Amino acid sequence: MSLKSIPIVIRLHSHQIESADAMKDLAIDKHRIDKALLKQPATYAWYAALYSEAEAKSAELHERQERMESKLFREYMRKVGKSRRVSDVKHAIMKDKDYLRLRDRVLLWDNSARVLKHIVRAFDQRLSVLQSYSANQRRDWRAEDEINSKKHHRER
Repeated sequence: MSLKSIPIVIRLHSHQIESADAMKDLAIDKHRIDKALLKQPATYAWYAALYSEAEAKSAELHERQERMESKLFREYMRKVGKSRRVSDVKHAIMKDKDYLRLRDRVLLWDNSARVLKHIVRAFDQRLSVLQSYSANQRRDWRAEDEINSKKHHRER
């Protein structure tokens, strides 16, 4: 993953694919602070919703993985009988193709949720920066207005 771009591609339905670049969405353009402040809640909500969905999918897959492990354990114990060691049965489970596919999906969704969690945290920090910058900008404008009004008042 590049630090210049964090591509986010989500397949919501078989026909609907959403994509975004988190780094682009997190970038702050000092010339468009007002626009960034107005857009922040919607963008934050979109990434927070994606994070929530990724967490839910990850939890669902973890649960499915546990059920599959249990099922495979019972099957392998029935096949080999009580004479086998538990570690041999666990090793057989780890080699099962369906289990390996599910484990890969679990890892993918865990990683996606982790990345989205940090992106959501970055949006929290971005909001703080935008608010601080906007407040500083307003303070500078007020100071300039005061200086200009005093200057204009002296000229009279």
